[in-house]
Amino acid sequence: MTSENNRKTLKPPFEPCNRKFEQILLYETSSFFYLIGSDEKETIFKVIKLNRRIIKPESLSEILIEDPLIYNKSDLSDMLEMIHEGNKQSGGLIKLSTAYGIIGFIKFLDCYYITLITSRKHIGYINNNSIYSIKSTEVYPIKPRETIDSNTLAKMWRKLNQKLNQTSSEIAENRYMGLFQFI
Repeated sequence: MTSENNRKTLKPPFEPCNRKFEQILLYETSSFFYLIGSDEKETIFKVIKLNRRIIKPESLSEILIEDPLIYNKSDLSDMLEMIHEGNKQSGGLIKLSTAYGIIGFIKFLDCYYITLITSRKHIGYINNNSIYSIKSTEVYPIKPRETIDSNTLAKMWRKLNQKLNQTSSEIAENRYMGLFQFI
């Protein structure tokens, strides 16, 4: 047996899409990010879901789900409306960004981050293909939304209320203590 027969045939995790996407939209719900790529004429759309519910994922394949379908404009708007309606109680579907490309994914300590190209500048052509320089990017953490619980809000409110409604002796004490900040 040769070593080639012993090797496992590795299938790429996603089928290649031989389409050129000109624009990428990023939407969010409380559970998912949705990356939607469209062609130049906005007639073909592909969707990638990024699961935000998985805490400390081991690999990108745990959180990234590619929709195998290719959508047209009306099918995509129906799908987005359905997602919005299904997530109304948790804030619905929110558009976060319009991008021109994905730089990549990187994992730091607690989660993966996605970096998107949000601004570009046309600088020339090579073989009738446009060449752009990156003007700006945005980075989004792929993790659950951080929510402020009612205890935290109550503590903040009490602290603010104490600052705004001080007695005359508390005001005098704060002025006296403020003198020592300059020493």
